[in-house]
Amino acid sequence: MNHKIIIAEELFQIAEQIEDKLKEADYRTSICSSIGELTAALENHSVDLLIASADFLNSNPQQLHLLKQQPSIVYAPDLDINEHPKYYKAGARRVISAFSDLPEQVAVTAKMLLYSRHHLREIRRTNLTHGDMKALSLTELLQNAMLEEKIWLLKSITPIGMPGYASPTDTLRMPKPQISPVKMRC
Repeated sequence: MNHKIIIAEELFQIAEQIEDKLKEADYRTSICSSIGELTAALENHSVDLLIASADFLNSNPQQLHLLKQQPSIVYAPDLDINEHPKYYKAGARRVISAFSDLPEQVAVTAKMLLYSRHHLREIRRTNLTHGDMKALSLTELLQNAMLEEKIWLLKSITPIGMPGYASPTDTLRMPKPQISPVKMRC
């Protein structure tokens, strides 16, 4: 994967636990234990994700703007639910308050954010419906409807007046064509 993640945490033991979980998934990580280290790391390196402890940010509240510079996760084991909006407004993509297995939850959330940021857009662009519907065969349209889990409205129209088809006056051999909307749930 080789994404670069910075962990901003004053307590080395917690930072090391999170780092171990992220390294299992083959991410490059670095730990910053002070605001000076963090600002220097953000200025000198391209970072895919910032993971910051709420305590780390609360000790330097003027540095909350760092959350807007790149995708970020804020975490704390005992973070009050009323504190979450403050971090979301500052730019955090996710705020985690977990009492058990905090490093695992932070690592899973980081994986999800990086996957959606780097891989999901391309998958959506190449595999799901886009553009003019005339460019898709009915088979492709139905397959994409199932992939996208959308409700589609399909109108079935019988061709009239074309060679090989009955004309509108051919009522004895063929009933009058009808347009019937069909609601499908894929």
